[in-house]
Amino acid sequence: MRINNVSEFSQILFASFWKKEIFQQIRVFSSKDTSHTKNPLLSCVSLETVAHCASTPIVLVVDGGRWWLTVECDINIYWTGIIYIFIFTVVSTSYDAFSLFKVQTAQQVFSSARHQSGMATFGRYTHAIVCRVPNAFKEAVGLSAPVSLDEARRQHEAYVRSLRQLDVDVIELPADEKHPDCVFVEDCAVVCNGIALLCRPGHASRRGEVDAIRAVIKKELELPIVEVLDPKATLDGGDVLFTGREFFVGLSGRTNEAGAAAVAAAFPEFSCTPIRVPAGTLHLKTLVTMAGPDILAVSELDDAQTVLKRIEREATFRYQTLTVREPAAANCVLVNGTLIHRARSECPESCDVFEDRLSTNLHPVCISELAKADAGLTCCSILVRKSKRPQL
Repeated sequence: MRINNVSEFSQILFASFWKKEIFQQIRVFSSKDTSHTKNPLLSCVSLETVAHCASTPIVLVVDGGRWWLTVECDINIYWTGIIYIFIFTVVSTSYDAFSLFKVQTAQQVFSSARHQSGMATFGRYTHAIVCRVPNAFKEAVGLSAPVSLDEARRQHEAYVRSLRQLDVDVIELPADEKHPDCVFVEDCAVVCNGIALLCRPGHASRRGEVDAIRAVIKKELELPIVEVLDPKATLDGGDVLFTGREFFVGLSGRTNEAGAAAVAAAFPEFSCTPIRVPAGTLHLKTLVTMAGPDILAVSELDDAQTVLKRIEREATFRYQTLTVREPAAANCVLVNGTLIHRARSECPESCDVFEDRLSTNLHPVCISELAKADAGLTCCSILVRKSKRPQL
């Protein structure tokens, strides 16, 4: 696609807003001098703005009033808008006057775009990673009672069917008999804005589970991967709550401050606040999850209410609260406009609360056997929103 002037470029971009098209390649360039190796703006933009915020190769060059843009990536609706803003700023400003301040301003615009995209797409997913229940599940960490493997598998299969019914492409990993807890994939990765942070689970027996998750994210989902580099860090995905606006990371027996710092480093466009989890509670999301956009689901337990107050005190946004009766009901999953929650046979009073207080679609699921290993609904999947590339 060749675009020779600003007018043509703006028309293409605004068309993409209305049609929500995704471009694989856009090239905007002048017909003359293409020498840009000594241009200081190029290094500032490509290294500071793009690598930090986009993780994709965007090259912008201004040279004596002549300009061009090369993009070799998926560009969705918010990226096209931000690129338009960036180009408008550059083209309407002389090269000599384009100071570092303006480069920094552009960085802020990119960061703000990714931040807003988190809210705009919150609860919307295209893919999920799950893992089948192994025979070794009988030896899972924290198992509180004998389990029926057959029933656990039936419940897990129903959970997976629910995701597929909600238009999620499910990638199902085979059971790993070397890792009894492999079904609880959530603890292995945190995915947000097209970036996958691989966790370092707090229980040493679970760290080998990450290898299979790394492979599927790299080979099948083709997402950029960030590793936890600090050898002293521990991080379980069950301690990472993303609200669409910011992150809260539980400091628990499984996640420490270095682990929380890894989340902050992986997703710098979002505020990331550590929240102390009361002793005896496995994860932050054991106590609180998102029941809808800007709606926190929390139980009546004293520990849950204590954590809620901590979140409200530290939050950058004022959230609504949905208080449920049964503690297990506080762990629910919002997927493509539907809230997956514990079934009436497991949490009858909380089902009444969901039905009375929420206008969203509801989908009850039983996980009583899986819950014997201190698991919730969020534990059983890694949810991913991935851009789809049309053939141009």
